[in-house]
Amino acid sequence: MKTYSYKKVFQVVVVAILLLSGTVVGYFWIKREHQYQLETLQRIHEDHVALRKAEVRAIVRQLVEEIAFHQAEVEDRLKRNILEKVRVAIDIATAIHARESGSRDEAEVKQLIIDALMQLRFFNGRGYYWIHDTDHILVAHPYREGSIGRDDTNIVDSQGQLLIQSFVSAALSNSRGGFVDYYWSKPEIDERYHRELGRKKIAYLQLFEPYNWVFGVGEYVEDVEAQTQEAMIRRIAAVRFGEAGYIFNHDRHGVCLNHVNEEVVGRNRWELLDASGMKLVQELDRVGRQPGGGFLEYVATIDPRTGEPAKKLSFVRSVDDWGWVMGAGVYIEDVEARLAEVQATMHKRLIVNILIAGIALGVTAMLVLLVSQRMAAWFSRELNLIVSRSESGEDAPVDLDSLRIAELREIGAKSNMVLAQNTKIQAQLLQAQKMESVGILAGGVAHDFNNLLHVMRGNIELLAKNLSIDPQGSARLKSVTTSLDRAARLVQQLLLFSRKVESGKEPVDLNQEVREVAQMLERTIPKMIALELRLDPAVRTISGDPVQVEQALLNLANNAVDAMAGGGRLLIETSNVDLDVHFVSSHPGSTVGRHVLLTVTDTGCGMDEATLKQAFDPFFTTKEVGQGTGLGLASVYGIVKSHGGYIHCYSEPGQGTTFRIYLPAADPFEAEPDELHQPEAAIKAKMDGDKDVRTILVVDDEPTIRELTKEALEGFGYVVLHAANGEEALDIYQEHGQAIGLVLLDLNMPGMGGHKCLQELLRLDPTVRVLIASGYSANGQARESLNSGAAGFIGKPYQLKELEAVVREALGEAEPRAQQP
Repeated sequence: MKTYSYKKVFQVVVVAILLLSGTVVGYFWIKREHQYQLETLQRIHEDHVALRKAEVRAIVRQLVEEIAFHQAEVEDRLKRNILEKVRVAIDIATAIHARESGSRDEAEVKQLIIDALMQLRFFNGRGYYWIHDTDHILVAHPYREGSIGRDDTNIVDSQGQLLIQSFVSAALSNSRGGFVDYYWSKPEIDERYHRELGRKKIAYLQLFEPYNWVFGVGEYVEDVEAQTQEAMIRRIAAVRFGEAGYIFNHDRHGVCLNHVNEEVVGRNRWELLDASGMKLVQELDRVGRQPGGGFLEYVATIDPRTGEPAKKLSFVRSVDDWGWVMGAGVYIEDVEARLAEVQATMHKRLIVNILIAGIALGVTAMLVLLVSQRMAAWFSRELNLIVSRSESGEDAPVDLDSLRIAELREIGAKSNMVLAQNTKIQAQLLQAQKMESVGILAGGVAHDFNNLLHVMRGNIELLAKNLSIDPQGSARLKSVTTSLDRAARLVQQLLLFSRKVESGKEPVDLNQEVREVAQMLERTIPKMIALELRLDPAVRTISGDPVQVEQALLNLANNAVDAMAGGGRLLIETSNVDLDVHFVSSHPGSTVGRHVLLTVTDTGCGMDEATLKQAFDPFFTTKEVGQGTGLGLASVYGIVKSHGGYIHCYSEPGQGTTFRIYLPAADPFEAEPDELHQPEAAIKAKMDGDKDVRTILVVDDEPTIRELTKEALEGFGYVVLHAANGEEALDIYQEHGQAIGLVLLDLNMPGMGGHKCLQELLRLDPTVRVLIASGYSANGQARESLNSGAAGFIGKPYQLKELEAVVREALGEAEPRAQQP
């Protein structure tokens, strides 16, 4: 048979593995790098677009705010101007009156004042003075010479305001004059349309006391606003940003007011189409008039840099009071050009990295070859030493003929001689190390944690001495101290465990322990989990360690909360229960006598059979790494056993979980008659009843439970039929329904299931009596069946005495039935 040198095989395998792993790693690395580049490019594109959008949005918003500022100043500026002009008129009239009144008569002085004022013009020729007296008589007006001396009392503006009366009232109300807002048609408007076409105007009136004249000057608001608009158009035209950024705007009719292409300024572009056929100005107008403005992507008519159409993304916003829509944009090609630069840079980097990785892989292969040769030579020398030291041996399980490498055949031959002895020694060593490690771990953790508790307790006590702490703070510190004391007791229990010392017991009120745990849970569990307590006020006292009992409760509650990630109901119940020989015989580990039953039920995800079998194993957990130690239920099991109790778990996937803990009662003197310790024959001997036979149908998928229940019920004097599932039960009931007085139905079975079977039985016979049996609490998963029409409930595991009482109650029997011989 051909053999091979391990040196060559080792070198070939190492190099092959290296090349293969390098190729695989390189493939996934390049793939990941490529994906990273795509994601990076996408992120850069989004960031760049967002940045440019923010830039143009900020520019447009700044201009809109600037327009709003100037727009708000229009009337203030107008008022300042006309007030100044009236004050000038008062000064002129005062000067003429003071200079001429002594040398001329009053009529001549008045005419001098009128002549001086009526020839003055201002506001680019729009402004002029007029004069009324306090009796509303027109004294002077440059455009109403034919109406001089007329009574203007009844003159109204476009909105029906008695205008001259308002003028005189404003002048007389304050010695320094006053303003009047009114609506008046412009001079070029036909008087017939005076009311319809009035424009807002503001006048300033002041009394000239020597002659009781009212001097007035008015100005149209839209004339001043037009000046402001012209100034803003010039301001907008000067704005530039970026490489080719500019501001464009048009009025409500589509007339272009600003554009980088000066040839289109002043044109009506309402029907302008872009390259895609979209009516560009109309769409810009629509988007701009949305609340706060918006973005629009389109094909611009021209790129200033190339003179050609180009894709553009613009932000547009309206200036409603002026009827403008104003916008600024960024060219898409600029963004794509930036993206292409980044992509080229990343592509070059990828190529460089691939070259570096290839070189590194080649160098590594050479190094591995060199090292493998050295290792092979060393291994050969060491192997020769091992072979030379071995002189005798025994048959071993290794099949030497199956080995193709000559050196390994020698190693196999020598190793077989010591294999059996090494196996035995190693097993003993591992067992000793495991037990020692558990003890060291428990003691070490407890010691370190005790040091931490010591530091915390010391600091809390120092803080409690602070006299400035309010009563509420003191109460909270006391609560923390109490919790630290309980934590210290837990540490002491851990230290006791590491030294294999039994913990102490004391009388414990289980209801009180449950209430204290509930208070902690109400502060910690999620709000979507409802916590419900059903505590028997007459529950018996147990002998136990309150810290361990509380820890067991907390572990069960925390597991239940973890199982109800989407919310649910956590139910904790206590009650007295007496375990007899029948219960103990079918539940190894339990004891006969008076007990307290603690039941913890959740509506969570439940456990399958495989998980349930390992639920109490130390370090077994279904949680993710880092989310659980796997010691929770194991510690619960240990605490229950150390108290002489028995724990039972019932669960199915999707149906929740129920834990039942039976703890021995503390006071033996409260025990009722010795009935609990009597064998089944003695219990049967006490049963009396009529001779009428009633038939009971037992439905359960577990053969042992069916047989046990059948035997017990027959012993109680009943005729028993049995079925392994819901389908078989329906067949039996259809055939013997008239003779069946009660159906004892397991709720959780494969196939049809207990609840569905109950519904079908009720459909066949609405008067049927069905007693539900389940490992869940009656207030948990069985509630739906009870609400559907079941006659009663018995929880698994149940005692035969309890079974007899519940069956008798369901059948309406006052006394036990006669026993069958």
